Amino acid sequence: MSKDKKSDNEKSKKPSLNVAFVGGGKGCKEILELLQTYRPRTFKLNIIGVADFHKDAPGRKLAEERGIWTTENYKDFFKHKDLDLLIELTGRDEVLDEIYEIKPKKVKVLDHVGARFLWEIIEIQEEKLVLEERLAASEKMIVMGEMAYHLAHELRNPLMCIGGLARRVLHYPHVPEGMRHRLQLIIQHVEQMERAVSHVCDVAKPLQPRFCLCDMKAIMEELCRGIRLEAETKGILVDCKISKDLPTMVVDPDLFRQAVWHVVKNAIEAMENIGGRLSITAQLCWDDLVLVIKDTGPGIDNHLRDQVFRPFYTTKPGSAGLGLSLCRKIIWDHGGEISIKKAEDGGTEVRFEIPVRFEIPGAPPI
Repeated sequence: MSKDKKSDNEKSKKPSLNVAFVGGGKGCKEILELLQTYRPRTFKLNIIGVADFHKDAPGRKLAEERGIWTTENYKDFFKHKDLDLLIELTGRDEVLDEIYEIKPKKVKVLDHVGARFLWEIIEIQEEKLVLEERLAASEKMIVMGEMAYHLAHELRNPLMCIGGLARRVLHYPHVPEGMRHRLQLIIQHVEQMERAVSHVCDVAKPLQPRFCLCDMKAIMEELCRGIRLEAETKGILVDCKISKDLPTMVVDPDLFRQAVWHVVKNAIEAMENIGGRLSITAQLCWDDLVLVIKDTGPGIDNHLRDQVFRPFYTTKPGSAGLGLSLCRKIIWDHGGEISIKKAEDGGTEVRFEIPVRFEIPGAPPI
């Protein structure tokens, strides 16, 4: 190898930066999520660990899910000889003072003030990306709305006439049996087409949420009772873990139930012929209601987890591919997020995160 090529290779190598987080709250979680898609250009970033007293802190839990070491005592980080940077996210000056007092000299510290400034920049960037994504989705919905209007106008009335005529002829007493079978097929196909038109209209038309204060614990318990009855008739076990501290918050209860039921229906259909277990967990995580629905079915390839929310995308024969698109629309109208991924132990995991709100949007202040 020539000296010039060797020099170029050495310049192309990024120096490693070993980082640990003190404080595993929401800020830590958002930084970890950002770092999953964004890689620093100057350094090769290695996250050593996350420290937080609370095992259910969102940043610490996300770190554990990604195989990042976690601890309750940040002093454990100082045993790592290659630690370069400690990011303090607790917001407590006494913790920061203690860190400066006992840290090794070579370890740099980014305090919570600097981290908060960094966090705001990250939030602005994340909000920009989310708004761009939602704008693109809204533009698609506008096109779909025009298409839905055209379909509804051009197809609905003729379909009603065809279906109604077939049903009327089917009730004639002297219709041959072979003709009855054909008429039933016509009716079935007409109903399928009517459902497709209806689904397109549901997704394309603007939702009109009826927000009100709802007891989420009562709603989730009611949902779990219905889900258990539906699933167990098909040999699927249901495990519900509903936290006792779920709040009373502002949602549209009917739309929320619709979104949950659609995801559950997908999970049941994925396990219908093989059996399995459906787990539903609802808990309050800081200022968000987090609902996780997980099945033990075949799972979903991670490269498809964004595509499944696109209108008309489906892997199921006979499906219009609009259900998850509508679910996302419902959750977005609640100011939340929905994500889907392949679970680590197999199956599919769908996660709702809805911010806890106590005021009805558009209502005059009290």
